[in-house]
Amino acid sequence: MTDSEVIDQHGRVVLNEESWNLVMDAIRNPRVPNGRLKRAVYRKLFHDE
Repeated sequence: MTDSEVIDQHGRVVLNEESWNLVMDAIRNPRVPNGRLKRAVYRKLFHDE
């Protein structure tokens, strides 16, 4: 197996129908970012070196 085949194989996620529906629902209806997430993004953008 080549390096790229290993990376490709491990880059996949196999979901059952219930998990797939949860992921798709989260994509279609994202939650409003809360304060904790906003602070984390701010730290990452302005304080990460």
